[in-house]
Amino acid sequence: MVCIFASTSFTLNKFDMIIFGTGSKTIATEKANDFSCTSCQNETLYAVIIARYFHIFWIPFFPIGKKLYLSCSHCKKVSEHNISSLSQKHRDMLGEDFLNKSGGASVWIGGIIIAGLILFGMISSLFH
Repeated sequence: MVCIFASTSFTLNKFDMIIFGTGSKTIATEKANDFSCTSCQNETLYAVIIARYFHIFWIPFFPIGKKLYLSCSHCKKVSEHNISSLSQKHRDMLGEDFLNKSGGASVWIGGIIIAGLILFGMISSLFH
C-alpha cells in the first residue's frame, strides 16, 4: 500500500527568499484488525498515522498535528479520523502503542538547530 500526501509551500511574493509551508510524514502503518470497509465490507484495512509539520526552506521546525487514515486494500477508499476523538473501543482495537507514535526528532530538526545556534551564541558570548 502506498499513501501519498502532498506538501504545500507558500511564497510571500516572487521576490521573497523565505519559503515556508506544511508537510506531512508517514509515522506508522499497520494492518487494522477487526475493522471493515464501509463501502465494500472488505476486512483488509490498513491504518496509517500521518504527522503534519511546519517547515521553512523544507526543514521541519515543529509538528502541527497528526491524523489517522484507514485505507481499504480492495476499493482503495481512505477515511480520515482524529486520533483524539476515537472511541475507546477503536483505541483498543488499534492499540495505544500504535496511536501514540510520534514523528520523533525528524519533525523538530529545524527547531533543534535554531536552539543549538542560539545556545552556541550565548555560550560563546560569555567567553569574549
